[in-house]
Amino acid sequence: MATILFGDSIAKGITYSNQKLTLTDEPIVDALNQLYGISIDNKSVYGQTLKRIHDKRLIEQTIIQLDPNEKHYVIIAVGGNDADYDWKMVGENPKLTHQPKTPLPLFEEILTYYVTYLKDKDITPILLTTVPLISKRYFEEVVSKAGNPENILKFFNQDIEMIFRHHEAYSHVITKIAYSYNCVLVDIRTSLLHQTNYNDYISKDGIHPNQKGYNLILSIIQDKLISDETMRQWIDFQQTAHDLSQTYL
Repeated sequence: MATILFGDSIAKGITYSNQKLTLTDEPIVDALNQLYGISIDNKSVYGQTLKRIHDKRLIEQTIIQLDPNEKHYVIIAVGGNDADYDWKMVGENPKLTHQPKTPLPLFEEILTYYVTYLKDKDITPILLTTVPLISKRYFEEVVSKAGNPENILKFFNQDIEMIFRHHEAYSHVITKIAYSYNCVLVDIRTSLLHQTNYNDYISKDGIHPNQKGYNLILSIIQDKLISDETMRQWIDFQQTAHDLSQTYL
């Protein structure tokens, strides 16, 4: 069996420290392998979007190589970069109508396609909601360095929290599709927002979790592994495959 993860920098385990992006001390994928023997083929890429995954047919190219007689899982953990704008262009022309990297209706269309595509092939899709960003930090550390900050604020009608709400809409689509198509949903967003000191879990750039944040996300995933029958089966399949591989070594 195979478990493949298609995600962005957060799924890869990237954090922001000392004014630069770096790999966190213990990526979640590595922790899951150590704790449960779960082997995940992590195809996550910094800046990844669902549109890019679709345009390059990355999921299809991977699936075609899998044994159709075995049970497989595909984890999709994207959305934050899809919601992003070309901040340089926005800063140059704030009065124009700008589209994010993946417009929301297209994001919903592509994600729906992949959920049905995977289910038709008897592959279990697992969806993750997005990490909620901190608008002020994100604007100061990322947006304002990519384009004219005064003009970008004009684009958002001086409402910096529009960035948060815009990103949240993508997470809502992920949740809607998961419930509509009876997919496994790991809702890391809601659990993070329930933390009264949520800001302490996010790096200075306002978007990437720090190590404390990644530890919390790991605990959210662990709770889901215990409470969800499909996730428990996922562990059982992984551990059985691991035991069989050890037998024939």
